[in-house]
Amino acid sequence: MLKRMPFILLLVTAVPLFIAGLFASNKEWIDIHLHDTMFVIAQGHILGLSAFFLFLLWLVNIATHNILFSNKLTWFHTLATLVIVLFVLWYTDRHPDSLSDNLPHPGTEQPASDFRDTNAVVVCSIAALVLVQLVFIAHLLVGLYRKTTATESISV
Repeated sequence: MLKRMPFILLLVTAVPLFIAGLFASNKEWIDIHLHDTMFVIAQGHILGLSAFFLFLLWLVNIATHNILFSNKLTWFHTLATLVIVLFVLWYTDRHPDSLSDNLPHPGTEQPASDFRDTNAVVVCSIAALVLVQLVFIAHLLVGLYRKTTATESISV
């Protein structure tokens, strides 16, 4: 069953993330700076949002399973999504001080460099996640096109 429907891994990952989000401390948060905008998100909320995102992707995959073009592309989408989401969760858990608003003292330059590097890694990871979702949309559109052209050739 997993071979035909690899998106079950999304649900299997979403459930532990949701449970971990219920028990996570909301006293720890992550600040993500993007140009002049700062997003402050509690770690419990990050886990809950990640679980919700994976659950939503699972539902979309269930609904579109018969339309999708290739099982290999489904595997790619599922594994790439899981790897990126779990990497972002791990990285933000390991480097929370580099993401926070602990600005360096005037004489020290290293923490500012760490902040820029960590923030860049998180933003690039989120951009990669968006790109993988665009690949899924293309996968869905190609499958839909193939299905409509196959039914038109049968009816002619």
